[in-house]
Amino acid sequence: MTPIEQEIIDLYNQGLAIEEISEELGISESSVFTILDENNEL
Repeated sequence: MTPIEQEIIDLYNQGLAIEEISEELGISESSVFTILDENNEL
């Protein structure tokens, strides 16, 4: 797992929405969704 993947998972587990995570990290919502899905977080 890359550091960005871990950060996305951490933010999601803290209660941030996919949209909020994408805005905070400057990446697309689809990228956030894909990472969460691939790591069985959804």
